[in-house]
Amino acid sequence: MARPDRRREGGSEMHENAVAIGIDLGTTNSAVAYVAASGRTVMIGNSAGDTLTPSVVYFAEDAIVVGKEARKAMRYDSDRVARDAKRDIGKKHYRRPIAGRMLPPQVISACILGQLKKDIRREIASPLGIVLTVPAYFDERRREATMDAAKLADLPLLDMINEPVAASLSFAEHLGYLDEMNRPAECRNLLVYDLGGGTFDVSVISLGPDVATTVSTDGDMQLGGIDWTQRIFDHVLERWAEAQQHRPTLTDDQLARLWDQVEECKLTLSARESVTLDFEFSNEPLRLVITRSDFHDWTADLLERTVLTARQALAAAGMTWADISHILLIGGATRMVRIAQRLEEVTGIAPEQVVNPDEAVARGAALVAESLLSRQTAGRRPRFQVVQVNAHSLGVEGVEPTTNQRRNITIIPKNSPLPTQRVHRFVTLRDRQTSVVVNVLEGDNPDPQHCQLIGRVVLKDLPADLAAGTPVEVSYHYAANGKLEVRATLPETTLEVVAQFQREGGLDAETSQYWRDMIGP
Repeated sequence: MARPDRRREGGSEMHENAVAIGIDLGTTNSAVAYVAASGRTVMIGNSAGDTLTPSVVYFAEDAIVVGKEARKAMRYDSDRVARDAKRDIGKKHYRRPIAGRMLPPQVISACILGQLKKDIRREIASPLGIVLTVPAYFDERRREATMDAAKLADLPLLDMINEPVAASLSFAEHLGYLDEMNRPAECRNLLVYDLGGGTFDVSVISLGPDVATTVSTDGDMQLGGIDWTQRIFDHVLERWAEAQQHRPTLTDDQLARLWDQVEECKLTLSARESVTLDFEFSNEPLRLVITRSDFHDWTADLLERTVLTARQALAAAGMTWADISHILLIGGATRMVRIAQRLEEVTGIAPEQVVNPDEAVARGAALVAESLLSRQTAGRRPRFQVVQVNAHSLGVEGVEPTTNQRRNITIIPKNSPLPTQRVHRFVTLRDRQTSVVVNVLEGDNPDPQHCQLIGRVVLKDLPADLAAGTPVEVSYHYAANGKLEVRATLPETTLEVVAQFQREGGLDAETSQYWRDMIGP
């Protein structure tokens, strides 16, 4: 069978009849939605008929398997299975070898996206326009790696959008804000609490008749439902060690089976006050009763980390809890009973799950895709606007004149509305300086060593007679989708350079093509 024209499929030009698609690439599960002719969002099922596809990849000897069957393979062939790759996205390699090979996380994510694309194609034959979501607190390195994954999967990508913003649009659809004839007139402030399998985001979003504006955002990229599961897992191992007076030695496959059982226990505790775990360690059975109360005690500090982050986002927005009209729970981990209880204790507001927490992000992303397609089509007008903010400050490594110490000079502060453009003027340090190096930093710490270096711009071949103190202008243009362009110029000359960032772990052309062929059309 002939392959599709990859340039057309993955290109930026969209057909006027393209279908708006939203993809939530999750740590634990992924989901897809589209905007139907009625203007309402509809979920797309996978081959098993489920709206959620486990974000698990099994690299079998003769095939790449994604989803439920891949998750089953953890029990008997765990060294060939990758799960929770989103936690490692932006790093050079996934946390452990897969079938003896170190894989880039974006390759694992691309395999998941490739399967989701096949699921879409089973239902929709029309051209596609896809919006992919990322956690609001993702830094530039993680966003770029996610974009790499989309390219490897040959997605016809329109843009990427932050997950809490997407979720708020799904809520807006539920409230009728997208109904141009009968939309509510009042504005509402939402706090979107997004606890997924591996990441946590919280955003304050102002929802109006035709616009969703992010006021502030915060998060934790190493906090999610996985960490709650880990607490039960560790407790089970500790109880067994106490009973047998030694810590059990388990194979990787046994550990994987135990993890699955612990995960099931965690889910059951959202419906029942207690659950019994039965597991066999080397032919010796263990029966352990786990109560919901115990589980809450073991994980109380994790929950308080999310509450602290929510308070920080609220303070950054310049609001109090009295200014918030709705707390929206997003992400499957928010089904844990104590989450809603604790948030209501802190805020006095009963959190809501009026939109399915597993589906809201994908549905909202599809709505964003529809808006972007409308802007590309003559005679069509988008139903709403989206205003996002940057989750991390962006700056330059500079030198403090009075101390001669290097420091991070912020150019675009955290929570600045996007898009934005800022210009900062620096000066050369010495006479006849031949070049200027601009180290582009991401982070709020004044010490550059504690910030993320995301790129470097070098302005070369400066005039030979240049005096110390000559102005050099550095301009940052930060797009709504989080893409950054940096320019360095020498005023009143033609000298200018635009940043071309190269990330450690980025795939070369040959490796990219290899994986594109492996993932398939």
